[in-house]
Amino acid sequence: MKRRSPTELRPGRAAGLVLAVAACVLFTGAGSHAQQIAAADEFVDTVGVNIHLHYDHTPYKEQFGLVKARLMELGVRHVRDGLIDTTWQGYYDRHNELGDVGITGTFITAFEQGVGLLASYPSRVARAFAAYEAPNEPDKSGDPQWVAKLHRMMERLGQLATIPSVAHFPVIGPSLTHEASYPLVGDVSRHFTSANLHNYLAGRHPGTPGWGGDGYGSIDWNLRVIRPYAGGKPVVTTEIGYQDGPGIEDSVPVEVSGRYMPRVLLEQFRHGIARTFIYELIDFPQSGSYGLLHADGAPKPAFHAVKGLLTLLADPGPAFTPQPLAYSMVAPGEGIRHLAFQKRDGTYFIAVWLEEPSFDMTARRHATVLARSVTLMLPRPMRFVRAHQWQPDGTVTATQHDSVTAAVPFEMSDRLTVLELSETDVLFGRPGPPGPLIPTVTGRDVHLRWQAPAWGGPPDSYQLDAATDPSFASALPLPVDGATTEVAIPGAPPGTYFVRVRATNAAGSGEPSPTVPVMVGMPGVPRLMAERVHANPIALAWLPGVGGPPERWVLSAGSMPGASDLALLPLGQSTRLVASVPLGVQYFVRVAAVGAYGAARSNELSFSVGAAVAPVAPSLHPPRLDGTSVTLSWSAAGEGASYIVLARAWPEGPVIALLPVGAPGLVVPDVPRGTYFVSVVAQRGGLASPESNVVRVDIP
Repeated sequence: MKRRSPTELRPGRAAGLVLAVAACVLFTGAGSHAQQIAAADEFVDTVGVNIHLHYDHTPYKEQFGLVKARLMELGVRHVRDGLIDTTWQGYYDRHNELGDVGITGTFITAFEQGVGLLASYPSRVARAFAAYEAPNEPDKSGDPQWVAKLHRMMERLGQLATIPSVAHFPVIGPSLTHEASYPLVGDVSRHFTSANLHNYLAGRHPGTPGWGGDGYGSIDWNLRVIRPYAGGKPVVTTEIGYQDGPGIEDSVPVEVSGRYMPRVLLEQFRHGIARTFIYELIDFPQSGSYGLLHADGAPKPAFHAVKGLLTLLADPGPAFTPQPLAYSMVAPGEGIRHLAFQKRDGTYFIAVWLEEPSFDMTARRHATVLARSVTLMLPRPMRFVRAHQWQPDGTVTATQHDSVTAAVPFEMSDRLTVLELSETDVLFGRPGPPGPLIPTVTGRDVHLRWQAPAWGGPPDSYQLDAATDPSFASALPLPVDGATTEVAIPGAPPGTYFVRVRATNAAGSGEPSPTVPVMVGMPGVPRLMAERVHANPIALAWLPGVGGPPERWVLSAGSMPGASDLALLPLGQSTRLVASVPLGVQYFVRVAAVGAYGAARSNELSFSVGAAVAPVAPSLHPPRLDGTSVTLSWSAAGEGASYIVLARAWPEGPVIALLPVGAPGLVVPDVPRGTYFVSVVAQRGGLASPESNVVRVDIP
């Protein structure tokens, strides 16, 4: 249940996955037993992320190139979005672009959609369509007929199994937000392939035992609630995540979310949940600060942490049977979790962490989790042992053990550690992986540098691999003469590239460095200057940096450093902004130069202007319709007030459109077909009025 306070998703394969995961719930003690190990890539294929490519005035729509590049960098293969019947062809084209790089979509249906649309929709996104999903959180729609409408929709989704062209696509059931909603809906499992959970953890750690009676809110509690209605079918979580915005109830700091997010994915896998979609990829104004990325595309610790886990365990290829490994952990105390995986080359990976809270939700402060000394006991010596440890910023560092041993000591904490084990000794002759690859791009000239391997045989030379997708399926090898650790590439074609480097010697090539994205043709970093910021109207100006010319400028302002919760303004080609702003607000402002292949963010300025008086709430009048054009009007909220028009798909639902307006009236042309619930907020001096009354707008 949501808390605020398809791997083919078919029963046979998912049931096998549940058994494999159950066998991997290992123990802590002195004895060793043969363990069934999960295939590493099985885990990677269970991870997805929510996106909203149709949302206006958000990075999803305005900066798709950046969104696509970050998705590829993250390493997910699945996204979740709306099954939107739109005349905007770009929506379908962009999902097909994601499909071309191996990222498929689960598409959420809506009450009013008929079988004809459902059956034809996969042809619109033929290179990306993977699964249907029942309507999202219908028990929060505010519609008193939601149960009856959901039953009719489930029957239509069930009819798809009789249509040969789409019968093979899985159907994920409805997501419900309240325990009491399940008996109202009853068992509709005959119409779906997998049951659905939105099991947000309200800021608690992934393995929380719950925060109410009977383990309320925990993963176990959510599974107990849904299983009577799942019909014995697999369970998918289509939303789970953490909020990190200031002042939000149940939010956690970004570094805590970075510790929790990879653990969430492992805990979900450990509980046999067939797929987990993180909510969501990127922040935008009014989005709730769930994103793995800030609104300007900058990664948060959670992005780095998930990327590190997926990159480490990715092992695409044909199915294989992992070999059991008898091992145990010798460690004091409770709360130790570990899961074991194997890749096709025989390498084992054991993920280990302390499942304890990193943040005290009651006291609203960081919790101290002491590291513990642990010894991994193996049945035989391993020739190659390496510990991958997650850092506070979400990045991953690796340390190799120097000796061949069957007892591996290491430190574990609430930050994830993954132990990599190999029984072969060939790695000692080959070089280890080079250190971090650091790109510098000036216009179309690329300079790459890296560190020599910290272990293994000395390298004779290096090889760069560059590709347009992170799978390196069509990689271009670029040999580097000698043992130099840097190279210049002048005049590279514009585009987004994924680059890694590996060292070689007479014994062969070592493992590659972590992959980094390199965006060529990006604008240079601009410099933001304050011409006048202590009185209205303020005046800001900026100078372009050295690099490619930007297509447009985007100014963002927030209530704290790096945030964009106050404004996200597309500015075209202008390099100056003059505007009156609300008084008494502390602003943190930056400008981004946006090009076809990414964005470059300026320095940040902070300032405030005068004092403020709160405006009165406006009164929204009934809308006037002229075809697909909507005219809105409302009462003025006093001198100096500005307004924000909010649109939702259902009352109290998330904001799907946010329109700043300077005067009490607005004409919106070409509104897409659908039902909208619209309200208005007045602003003055950084203080906002209560939200106005809500009016319903129906576009047939």
